[in-house]
Amino acid sequence: MKKIYLIDDNRDNKREEYGASYVDREEFADCLVHLEKLCADSDFSFLNDAVCVMIHDTFVDYIDNQYQEDSKKSREKILDFVQNKNIPYVCFTDGYSLSANWQEDHPNIIWSIKKSEFYYNLRDFLEAYRKTEVVDVRILAFGQDFLKHLMLKWYQEIISNIKNDNDDAIMTFSDINKTSLQKFIDNSQTKVGITYNQLMSNIDDGIVTIRNFKDNINRIIDGVQKYGKNISVWK
Repeated sequence: MKKIYLIDDNRDNKREEYGASYVDREEFADCLVHLEKLCADSDFSFLNDAVCVMIHDTFVDYIDNQYQEDSKKSREKILDFVQNKNIPYVCFTDGYSLSANWQEDHPNIIWSIKKSEFYYNLRDFLEAYRKTEVVDVRILAFGQDFLKHLMLKWYQEIISNIKNDNDDAIMTFSDINKTSLQKFIDNSQTKVGITYNQLMSNIDDGIVTIRNFKDNINRIIDGVQKYGKNISVWK
């Protein structure tokens, strides 16, 4: 199994405070390597086989048996490498951001996430990777119920795009946020019983009212928020 690399000096022993002492106990040694002391002259060959790199945004170099607060050359080398090689990576910070900076167009990157949130979700992330050997940084960003977060986001974008207040009116393509709707329907499979293309064909045929569309969308999001997945068939 390829390894995930955690790069954090942990000088303040925050891992214990955040309930992540299992890292130091090597409970995930089969899939996780943690590194605390690096500098510009360190051997970075491990990056060639890294499946994901998670690095503390303020990581500093360890030189002459001490940390150098004004030197971040190892951090710079690591980030340059993973960005050039398109290796999934996560930057966690001691800041006060309210939510993880994750973007759908860069699904394997978390630009920044609060350190406490990162360590809170780390076990679930590692257990999922150990089980599937697939890196999914959305678990780090939003927890193992990340689908709830994403589905709610797409739902809000879909609903806000409908400008016609007459629920008896026929849906038109101008009422559709196509990108969000496709993701919403794709992640409602297989229970939903209709594909995005089939739904768009029905709308093109003029057989879907705004009320019918909203009712179906609302039933789907209600199930996802309650059960973590869609349980409704499109009617």
